[in-house]
Amino acid sequence: MSRAPDAAWAALAEAALEPGKLARNRIVAGGRGDPAHVPFDLLRTRMLRALKERGWRRVGITSASPGCGKTFVTANLALSVARRSGCRVIAMDFDLRIPSLAKVFGQPKPGFMEDLLTGGVTPDLHLRRVGANLALGLNAAPAGNPAELLEEPATRRAIERIEADYAPDAILFDLPPALVCDDVMAFLPRLDAVLLVAGAGVTTAAQIRACEALFGETAPLLGVILNRAEDGPVEPYYA
Repeated sequence: MSRAPDAAWAALAEAALEPGKLARNRIVAGGRGDPAHVPFDLLRTRMLRALKERGWRRVGITSASPGCGKTFVTANLALSVARRSGCRVIAMDFDLRIPSLAKVFGQPKPGFMEDLLTGGVTPDLHLRRVGANLALGLNAAPAGNPAELLEEPATRRAIERIEADYAPDAILFDLPPALVCDDVMAFLPRLDAVLLVAGAGVTTAAQIRACEALFGETAPLLGVILNRAEDGPVEPYYA
């Protein structure tokens, strides 16, 4: 039997975020001191309204290609949602080829997402809580056969257990770029909606149309975010 969500959240091990590391990684939405938080607050409000109206909570965040800032957007959006009183959010690193959410948040020894998804580790031992409203599901290393893993029934069960135990208002999945591997396509049926991050000077109109066609009606596109930040050095997702 699932514990009450309040008790489940309170029982999670805490993770501390260091302001210096966040600033170096351009993670600005944890407070209101940097005016750059405003676009993320606007995105948060629109996203939460859309989720509430439709009874959704699972949002995939992806891009057409590497270097568009999808992890940057995921981290800042998660922190913005968590600042809203009484609104709980879980940020999950589902880029199983090049995980980077732990680095962006400055978290050492984040555990292995593959262990969580295959049932080797339970959510209460893997997730880490930041403050009252944010939980992080991070990843220390690439997983073997990521597309296959994302399609496995065990992955569906792991997500359903997280939803049942913690009842978050939103779960944000940082996914790999949609057009460079089949991971996003494999995971689309598990999502309620998708946010597409377009990099200024990186993403083309043709790539956006290709992503829209890929998502189709499986997971509706909530919006396209034009971003000028980069995730960092581009690495091959197809290796």
